[in-house]
Amino acid sequence: MRRKLRRCRERFPSAGTVVLVAVLAALAGCGTAGGSGSSGPPPPPAVTVSVAPPGASLFFGQQQSFSASVTGTSNTAVSWSVDGVAGGNSVFGTITAQGLYTAPNVLPSTSTVTITAISQAQPSATGTATVTLESDVQVTISPTTASLPAGGTQTFTAKVSGTGSPATAVTWSLTGSACPSACGSLTASGNTATYTAPATVAGTISASVVATSVADPSKSATASVTVKGACSPPVSVSPATASVALGGQQAFTATVCFSANQAVAWSITGSGCTGGSCGSVASTGPSAATYTAPTSPPPANPVTLVATSAADSTQFAAASITITSAGCSPPISVSPTAATVSLGAQQPFTAAVCFTANQQVNWSIAGAGCAGANCGSVSSTGANTAVYTAPASLPPSNPISLVATSAVDSTQSAAASITVTSGVHVSLAPAASELAVNHRESLAATVAGSSNQAVSWAVAGVANGNAAVGRICAPGSNPCSPPAGAQAGPVDYLAPAAVPSPATATVTATAAADPSSSASGAVTVLGHLVIAVFPANSVVAPSGTVEFAATVTGSANTGVTWAIACAASNCGSITAAGVYTAAATAASPNVFTITATSQDDPTQSASATVALNTAVSIQALAPASITAGAAAGFALAVTGHLFAPTSPGPGTTILANNAPRTTTCSGSTQCTITIAPADVAAAGLLALQAKNPDGSLSNPVLLVIVPADAGTAIIALSASQPMAGGEDVLAVEPTTAGAGAPPVSLLFLGLLDTATNTCNVNLSPIALARPASGTASFTICAGGQGLDSTFQFSIVGSQSTGVTLSGVQAFAGSLIQITVTVSSAAAPGLRTLLAADSNNDRAVASGAIDVQ
Repeated sequence: MRRKLRRCRERFPSAGTVVLVAVLAALAGCGTAGGSGSSGPPPPPAVTVSVAPPGASLFFGQQQSFSASVTGTSNTAVSWSVDGVAGGNSVFGTITAQGLYTAPNVLPSTSTVTITAISQAQPSATGTATVTLESDVQVTISPTTASLPAGGTQTFTAKVSGTGSPATAVTWSLTGSACPSACGSLTASGNTATYTAPATVAGTISASVVATSVADPSKSATASVTVKGACSPPVSVSPATASVALGGQQAFTATVCFSANQAVAWSITGSGCTGGSCGSVASTGPSAATYTAPTSPPPANPVTLVATSAADSTQFAAASITITSAGCSPPISVSPTAATVSLGAQQPFTAAVCFTANQQVNWSIAGAGCAGANCGSVSSTGANTAVYTAPASLPPSNPISLVATSAVDSTQSAAASITVTSGVHVSLAPAASELAVNHRESLAATVAGSSNQAVSWAVAGVANGNAAVGRICAPGSNPCSPPAGAQAGPVDYLAPAAVPSPATATVTATAAADPSSSASGAVTVLGHLVIAVFPANSVVAPSGTVEFAATVTGSANTGVTWAIACAASNCGSITAAGVYTAAATAASPNVFTITATSQDDPTQSASATVALNTAVSIQALAPASITAGAAAGFALAVTGHLFAPTSPGPGTTILANNAPRTTTCSGSTQCTITIAPADVAAAGLLALQAKNPDGSLSNPVLLVIVPADAGTAIIALSASQPMAGGEDVLAVEPTTAGAGAPPVSLLFLGLLDTATNTCNVNLSPIALARPASGTASFTICAGGQGLDSTFQFSIVGSQSTGVTLSGVQAFAGSLIQITVTVSSAAAPGLRTLLAADSNNDRAVASGAIDVQ
């Protein structure tokens, strides 16, 4: 068998060079040895063709590349056809030998074509793909309208556009009710066409010039042509308008220009006109007539007088006649004629129409700049009544006019004057604040008297501020984004990066409802956060507690972290809320520093001093001062530490100017003595000390005796003289009036470090050194309850000379800054600081200043 196959190969070295039938016959003899029981070779595999992509959607002239995949033969070549046409044609599109299909420029009769790939190895094997041809052709024509005289011409241009490259040619046509005989002619040349109107035209005719796309005949554009005869208008009436009094007459003449026949027929029209209700007309010639107005107001006003040509009843003209009444003046009136309306409020109005029984009016609002509802709105509540509603904001024109116009005769109207008033009031919160550089705070403006809550903002007169004085930002915007125009709701103020000059910036909110209404607030920009600790100094017994509080000025974040600094091992503890608990045993040293550090800016802190006292001490007197000349004795409360209770005794004794006084001590922190009138008869200082049974003495504390006020007058009244004159009485409401009102107090004093804006509070009095010559100035800071920079501050006591105060101003919110000038001639010793408000409510800091 092996040998026979070899002979077959030798016999047919090249199968492609012989006839296929002979090859097949020869191969039939190339069986196995012996030639019996053998089978022929298997049939060749079937040839298949597939096309990718299987489908596509194309616009005019667009291309799509197709590829064919041939299996079952080593010859993968194919030929291409479009709808059975090899290579396609211009109707259905063309395709290259490489399978690149190009859509036609004109939409064929069917929008779907078939792409066929034919195997060159086996032509019966084919593959197909479907192409959908789409059109978005648009046709435009220019111009779209034309008005011509008889015999006139107009050239039109058409343009075809669409996706791909559709054919841009159009076909032109002319349509119209007078076509084809009397609508003119159309001469086309490509995408332009010239329309020629008929040489003669009676009246007016209309025609349409149509441009239809060759690429897609379903798409076209139309231009409208109006042709007027040389005689225009065909009929006219003179006068065209007239006013005729009730029962009066008016002559009219008609002119017919398109015919020698000048005769016209006259008629009267108008809503509700029947019989003679709208007057009558009498012909006085072929084209002349006299109109007679009715004796009572007509149902329609004005009425229309119509002249219709006898030569052509489709041609006519009209004149407008307004009927007036000699005894009716004014024709329309509005009540009230003037009104004042607040923002958002309402006002009813009534109109009266005297020249017709029809009282119907149309209401409108007029004024410079009035648009939409910016000048208010008006709602009809009846034929001749309405309600005006003022806008939420002042109108651009003020006053505005409310106009009532007759529905019968639009030339007749009357107006009322409306002045819109504003009760707008703007308030700003907070009105005053202090803010550290680069910090934010929320500002809120409230507009009363208007539903329009929108405001516009300015800082130091600059709209929305700037980097130098601070900026207004949309809430939460980062980076700062200014509000877009006037808006309602809160905003953020962002302090500048450096303290401006002046340091206080004025922030202004102006109402959009009434730009004349605004509110301003003052923001003082601080170079950094300012921390203050209260109490600034404390004395506490072993195991005792002190509750400290801290204020943070300059930030919305007022949180602080508390810490203790001391050299001893038993310094006590302090909670996160600032409650300090002393150790049970004495520490050495026994003076500790309590520090509050800002959580917002850890570089900023303030401190207070606490002393662990194992000896008797006085902390405060109540009252701390008294006016000289008291008529009766009074109880003085002494607060301190380690007092010996009176019961069971022996108890602590309070010394006044070293003289023991009867003392009652209810516990270790509170004692009471009685101050006699002789003790306070004259201004000065009363030194108080606590003496315990073991002989130990406390620190001295001074009770300040303030000079009595001068100028007090007594007005004596009696039954025989119940009235008196010649005296001025000044009645002042005390600042402490009302239940629970806090008194004025001075809680602490300290030296102000102007470089860091820090108030350094000392446990002992402030030591001020006298200069060798001349004077020396010091800056101190004071804190307390109800203090204000408008108070009168002074040095009181027997040693008030040589020390003067000046430059009182607010510092860090509730603190007061004072300049103290010490003379070289001042006597050494303690000085007491007195603060008095306008109501003469007073507070003292006894022995607070020590001149050394």
